[in-house]
Amino acid sequence: MRHPTPLTWERSLIVLQKEIHALRSASTWDSYSVDFKKFRDWAIEQNIEPCKVTVDDIKSFIHVQSEKEYSSRSLNRLLSFLRTFFRILKKYGYRDTVPTLGIKNFKEVQLLPKAFTSSEIHSFFDMSGSAESAGADGGADGGADGFAALRDTVLFSFLYTTGARISEALSLLVGDVCVVPSHLQEESTKAGYSSYVQKLGERAVEISDLVHRIKIKGKGGKYRYIFFNDEMRALLRTYLTEYIRNLKATDRKIDTNIHMQELSKEGLSPIHEQILYTRPLFINLKGARLTRRGAGYLLNKWLRTLSTHNAPYRASSARYSEKTLHSFRHSFATHLLNSGVDLRYVQEFLGHASVGTTQVYTRLSQREVIEAYRRFHPHA
Repeated sequence: MRHPTPLTWERSLIVLQKEIHALRSASTWDSYSVDFKKFRDWAIEQNIEPCKVTVDDIKSFIHVQSEKEYSSRSLNRLLSFLRTFFRILKKYGYRDTVPTLGIKNFKEVQLLPKAFTSSEIHSFFDMSGSAESAGADGGADGGADGFAALRDTVLFSFLYTTGARISEALSLLVGDVCVVPSHLQEESTKAGYSSYVQKLGERAVEISDLVHRIKIKGKGGKYRYIFFNDEMRALLRTYLTEYIRNLKATDRKIDTNIHMQELSKEGLSPIHEQILYTRPLFINLKGARLTRRGAGYLLNKWLRTLSTHNAPYRASSARYSEKTLHSFRHSFATHLLNSGVDLRYVQEFLGHASVGTTQVYTRLSQREVIEAYRRFHPHA
């Protein structure tokens, strides 16, 4: 049944936003909003209304984008957005048909993920280890620089140890990795605690004292567990100690008498618990959630330092410049497979819906084996 309200581009954006926010992650919306603006601007130039878009219009738009030297991967992402967009309009009765039907994806060149080698990852964390010590030992004298260096080390270690996406890591709250105080657990049947858990989200149910695993929400709204070891837990505890100290300096709502009691079984008053446990785990120096762009900037700074000040790795500076935040996730998968971990387990760790997506890492592992053979075997 046709929707009685006329569909404008402004109205279609509202419908899209409502549906995506209900079903997808914030990062999905960020991507879709950019794609929507791109298509809307082109359609307005052509004087095309959203309910009048045809399959030929879609093909013309994609052709224009291809002339701008968009990669096949980028064009397929645009097509994916358009399919979702017009399905939503049909769902709400604004259209009778979906104009993307019959349009096939472009063939993509399969690019191997840019992972760190084992030696590169060791040299990276050897360098960050000194910054970790500075942050842990500097205390108040370490100041903002000491906290920032420690935070960077924890973030990068977390990405490599768990294989989490950067968006998943940056969405975490302190309460996701920290203790739910025992006095709250004892009062779990009371309405106050139920309300508190609801504010933290479903993941709060899974929390124990600096847990070995966290239940996170990944792509497509799917939940999975990520795991970390005792070394990562110790690093998180050190970080949270400095986190609280830094927070006291940036947020007046935090009582100046608060110290490591936040992480003890006794806990704090409900107001302090809510302030602390509902805060983002990874923050900038102003106490706000660290953004993906900010994290990318920090990684580039660390990689420049590594390639500039470590003589043995200057020759690898070009390889380091190729690395991104996602390289930690690629390295996590590649190194597990190189160690003989079953592909299905790696698929589960990464949260891939299809094992075919995970298989790209087997190709990467095979390439490293071939390179090692060619480099070291006398008859290669």
